Amino acid sequence: IGDQISPAKQALAGFTNLREGQRWPVEQPMEGWLRWEGRVLPVIPVDIANFSAGGVAIWVDPQLDLCPGGHGVLITQAHGRGCGYRPVKGCWQVKGANRSLVGLAFER
Repeated sequence: IGDQISPAKQALAGFTNLREGQRWPVEQPMEGWLRWEGRVLPVIPVDIANFSAGGVAIWVDPQLDLCPGGHGVLITQAHGRGCGYRPVKGCWQVKGANRSLVGLAFER
């Protein structure tokens, strides 16, 4: 996980970051945006850490509180095909000094 997150928080993230299926890390920086319920600002810039068939882990500003159970829409660039929009639900958040790692489940 890195980015100045304590070993205890890393262990918590490993425990709570349970997703079905294989997970793929993002090797090139992949940016996206998150529309989150109840936010005044239209979108939150995010960096995608990894993804799987069941969800995605994103890096966000550590000041943000994206509480578990909240809902939103993840917006990503679809490589020349416009943007992709995926409804998501917050699962967990681990705060670090410079950024927070947030687990989102894809809603079906």
